[in-house]
Amino acid sequence: MSSGLKCRKGRINNTRIVRGVFIKTAVRVEHSKRLRLKREQWSLSIAKERGVSVPKVIDYYLDRKGREVLKLEVIRARTLTAFPIESQIEIMRKVGSEMLKLRSVSKKFGWPDLSTLEGEFDEWRLFLYKFTERYSGRLVRRHILQKDFVTYLLKRISSFDFGINESDLIHRDIKLGNILCTEGLTGYWIVDWENSLLGDQLFDLAVYSANYGQDRLWEGLVEGFGSPALESDKYKLYEKIALIGTIDFYRKRGLDYSQKAKKLLRI
Repeated sequence: MSSGLKCRKGRINNTRIVRGVFIKTAVRVEHSKRLRLKREQWSLSIAKERGVSVPKVIDYYLDRKGREVLKLEVIRARTLTAFPIESQIEIMRKVGSEMLKLRSVSKKFGWPDLSTLEGEFDEWRLFLYKFTERYSGRLVRRHILQKDFVTYLLKRISSFDFGINESDLIHRDIKLGNILCTEGLTGYWIVDWENSLLGDQLFDLAVYSANYGQDRLWEGLVEGFGSPALESDKYKLYEKIALIGTIDFYRKRGLDYSQKAKKLLRI
């Protein structure tokens, strides 16, 4: 979302800047992932209200072809990947502390319903069960995971007391490329909220670990979150669930998921 961005086609959206406005347009009308940009608009609006540093939403609508269009303010900055590692760690700490402002957003959990944008589930446990069942089923059918392991994991989820009565807003894709910073690191913005959901913010740390490992950036993010109990059974369970989603993501894109699968079985 920097000022130097030209028309770019991503996995799901076209992005471009027109007369000082950053525009995201759905590449196609999706079915399984419909209204991703509406979810992003909703998440950005909540984050803005809570004082989180995110881009301002200018407009959202469906075009004549039924595709989503989301217009945001242009952020004149570079992604965090362009900065030294120590600066990256410090910004990740700040991002973690920013996310704490998004606690207790709703009484519902999971993916936002397309009409109400409330979570689809009354319990966090139910969402985690459905998420794990969906993605692990694909991996079992392709002999990447054993059915007995998945059966055990689903039983573990269904009987676990997560202790969550209200849901937080979870970004679910925190990474260097989704954080924009000014040259002097005097300002930063968290972008790309189209994968967000409602649940336990501790899950965000597990998703980062599943994707990128527990590196120094992860440690900075953990500090920003207030150094939660990462040795808890709950966090370990979150890591397993997040890894299942990551392995399926890698599989669909033809990437090497072998180390992710080994990590899943190891933990």
